[in-house]
Amino acid sequence: MPVFRLKMMKLSNFLAITVALSSVNAHPQSYDTGDNCNNEFFKSVLPSNASILGTYHVPANGSFGQAADIAYPINATNLPALCAAIVNVTSSATSSFTFGLFLPDSWNQRFIAVGNGGFSGGINWLSMGSVVPYGFATVSTSTGHNSTGQDMTWALNNPEAKADWGYRAMHGSVVLGKQLTNAYYNQKLRYAYYAGCSTGGKQGMKEVQKYPEDFDGALIGAPAWWSTHQQLW
Repeated sequence: MPVFRLKMMKLSNFLAITVALSSVNAHPQSYDTGDNCNNEFFKSVLPSNASILGTYHVPANGSFGQAADIAYPINATNLPALCAAIVNVTSSATSSFTFGLFLPDSWNQRFIAVGNGGFSGGINWLSMGSVVPYGFATVSTSTGHNSTGQDMTWALNNPEAKADWGYRAMHGSVVLGKQLTNAYYNQKLRYAYYAGCSTGGKQGMKEVQKYPEDFDGALIGAPAWWSTHQQLW
């Protein structure tokens, strides 16, 4: 396996570079997506182990989120006009994960996945909302459970849930997220990126090590990669 030497950066620089990705030959433009923002369209694209939980038209300057996501209860706000979709994926006989997808009306032909924090379960709508205004199609995964950042009860005697949190939910969300993006715009995306810090950094490191084909570039900050040695309790 190739060794990836990833340099840690200050959070301010990390965010600045994330924004900079949108400005390099990446001018958002409108696409004729017809009326693809509906459950039937997404159902027609998804594989048999996945289902669409909901699709929502969000107007310009609108907001979106899910109060049911314990770790991320605050809506993303000041959004561009977009389609929001929520998908559930069966990952094993005893586990599943969900992911959220923002598909802006004006798209820059780029895709970006954002990470989570701590042991949080839930879709990180706030981080999605910070990058979608620049034209990115954006995805976030629940990692397979719904909890706060310090709650690990979901993992007890549950190896399938731990596999989802460790790598499977992110990879599965990225693969399906890119497929849905291509189908929605009827246009193949040009570049795919990742951005995450802490647990999000760990998710990014696992992705580039295990599935290097998922992304063209990854921004990884403060990766919390050795959980058993970091949680002193």
